[in-house]
Amino acid sequence: MKKILGMLGVFIFLNTNLLGAVDRELSSQYATEFLAAKGNKKVELSVSDKYCSKGLIDACFDASKITGPKGTATLEDLDKSFSYLIKTCENGSNPWCNKLGKEYWGEGDAKFSADYNIQTDLEEGLKYFKIGCERNHKESCGAILRLYTGKTDKIDPDKTYLDINKAVEFVKDKYSDHSRNADMIFEIYWEAEPRQIEKAKPYALKVCEKHRYSNCTNYIQYFLEENEKEFAKELAEANCNAGDDDSCKTYKKINKELKQ
Repeated sequence: MKKILGMLGVFIFLNTNLLGAVDRELSSQYATEFLAAKGNKKVELSVSDKYCSKGLIDACFDASKITGPKGTATLEDLDKSFSYLIKTCENGSNPWCNKLGKEYWGEGDAKFSADYNIQTDLEEGLKYFKIGCERNHKESCGAILRLYTGKTDKIDPDKTYLDINKAVEFVKDKYSDHSRNADMIFEIYWEAEPRQIEKAKPYALKVCEKHRYSNCTNYIQYFLEENEKEFAKELAEANCNAGDDDSCKTYKKINKELKQ
C-alpha cells in the first residue's frame, strides 16, 4: 500500500496560501475592512463572517480564529469556529478538507481534536476527503484509496470499507491519465487478500510494455515466486523487447526451465 500512496505523493493555522479561486477585488475589499476593524473582535467577526458567506477562504479562516481556542473560547464560539473551518474547506481550501478528514480518522492533531471535541468517525472524515479529492487534492484522494483497500479498518474495527473493485474503479476514474495507473491497479490486486493473481496479470503486462524496467523486473520475480513461470516468461519477453538486457537473460533462463 505504501507503494500505491507513494505513486499518488504539527497543526498550523495558515492565513496565507490557502487554496481556492479568490476574487482579487473581493479579497482587497475584505482586507481593507478587516484592517479598519482591527482590535474590535466583534466587528472583526462581523466583517469576516460577511466575506466568508461570499466564499472568501481567508475570511472564513479568520472567523474561525476569532471564535476558536485562541479567541473567545466559549463552547458556543467553538461550535462557530468549527463551522467556519468547514466553510474554509467547502469554499476551496483543499488542505483544510484534508485536515478535517484526518481529524475524524484520528490521524490529525490530538490537541485540535480535543479542543473541538472531534470523535472518530470514518463516514464524516470521508465526506471531507471526498470534497478535497473532487478538486484533485492528491492526499485526500490517497486517503479514499486507503479506505477502499482496507487500510483504515484499524481506525474502527466495527466497520470496513474494503472493496477491491471500488478501489480499482477509483484509480481508473481519478488517475486515468496518471503515468503509473497500471502499477497502482496491479498493487491493489496483488496486495488483496486473497491475492487476485489473474486480475493482476494484464496490469503487470501493461507496466512491462510501457518500458518500466525496474517495476517489470520486480513483477517477474513476483510471478516466479507464485510458480507462474509461463506468465513470468511473457513479462520477461515484453521487458526484453523494450530493451532490458537482464530481462532477455531471464527470459532465456525461464524458457530453458520450462522445456526441461
